[in-house]
Amino acid sequence: MYLGRLKEQFQKISIRLFFLYAAVFIASALLLFSGSYLLLSNSLREQDMLSVKTEAKTYAELFMQGGVDMIESRLAIGKKFEASERYFIRIADNENKTILIRLPYQWASFDLKELETRSPVDKAWKILRSGDGQSRLEVYTLSLPSGHWIQVGKSTENREKALQRFKEVSSLIVILMLLIGFVTGALLSHRALKPVRELINLIKSLNVQNLDERIPEPPTKDEIRELVIFVNQLLDRISHVVNAMRKSLDSVAHDLRTPITRMRGTAEMALCTDCKEEVLREALADCVEESDKVLKLLNAIMDIAEAEAGAMKLKKETLSLKTVVDPLVELYRPVAEEKRVSIEADVPEDILVRASHVRLSQALANLLDNAVKYTADKTTVSIKARKADLGVEIVVEDNGPGIEAEEEEKIWKWFYRSDSARGKRGLGIGLAIVKAIVEAHGGKIRAESRGGVGARFVVEIPAE
Repeated sequence: MYLGRLKEQFQKISIRLFFLYAAVFIASALLLFSGSYLLLSNSLREQDMLSVKTEAKTYAELFMQGGVDMIESRLAIGKKFEASERYFIRIADNENKTILIRLPYQWASFDLKELETRSPVDKAWKILRSGDGQSRLEVYTLSLPSGHWIQVGKSTENREKALQRFKEVSSLIVILMLLIGFVTGALLSHRALKPVRELINLIKSLNVQNLDERIPEPPTKDEIRELVIFVNQLLDRISHVVNAMRKSLDSVAHDLRTPITRMRGTAEMALCTDCKEEVLREALADCVEESDKVLKLLNAIMDIAEAEAGAMKLKKETLSLKTVVDPLVELYRPVAEEKRVSIEADVPEDILVRASHVRLSQALANLLDNAVKYTADKTTVSIKARKADLGVEIVVEDNGPGIEAEEEEKIWKWFYRSDSARGKRGLGIGLAIVKAIVEAHGGKIRAESRGGVGARFVVEIPAE
């Protein structure tokens, strides 16, 4: 059980990020100090080798000028003044027999017999190890024109002490950086996943009554910010859909109450009385009529809800706008003639749109129906179309009572009816359907009133 919980903890992104940050930080620190150690070691070694070569050349010049006596004089002066740099010096003849040797007493543990047993010409550099194996003597061999050999060497003791000191200091720094790495890893993983934790807490707190909470966007422009923006947009859409559903349910409950109550009353009256067949048929006819109204209302409400939620299915195709408008004009012409109203259509044949024929016809039919219904007798209703900068503009005008300025925004709401429309037939959702369908096509609609005389509705939809 304990191992299972431990494994579960290691599967968390925060734990993995913590170890990833810490590992990267520690690896970087180790790489830095390892590289620094190698650079320092090579630098000190090259410096020692350069000093040994320089010293060997100096003694070679002295030997050529005055022989062994000149070198001994130089060594005596160096011993008198205690030169800080100590070198091993050996001069051998052409048979590799030692003529002169100088070895500081601190280096007495080095075995010098190896220099006499091996030919000086084997290698320019020879390495002698001390008896305890803790230090080395690096010896450089230089040949002279006279056949003699000069060998100058230097112990690696000081260099190794410096490197050991560097390793000790570096170890302390690395330990400190390990602690910093773990702390930094914990802080960075905690900070990086803060928006994710807020997202989890927000989702846990969400319910149908609380859909307004949003996650604060982090200041950094990274993937976490994109995730937060996407989730907030998703919550906006969910909230929009839920609110649309609430509105639909409230509207259905409000507007179905009257026809259902009327149907119930008609049915109860028919059942409670000894009616003739004609009366019963009339009651059934009333029930059917009210049922049709209910079905029409439900279908309209579902259309609006789908469109506002962005879920309306549109079978878009390339259409000539004239083929959509002309049948509607012919459909409403008989109704208009009863009021002695004429309908004028001005839609060029070359105007093409990308739209659903059924839905676009439904929207324009609602606009024409309203125009014929509210326009004054013996007037004209016009529907015109023209190409605009951003698409196609369709204008439906009438000569009715117009729209008051304070009602221009209210007319798009569900079941809203102005005072001038109280006596007219309708449910008050026609314009809401029009707006929903137009926006589902990616377009816009606006209403313009002409000084209280007539209304003008402008529909803008994308062109083909």
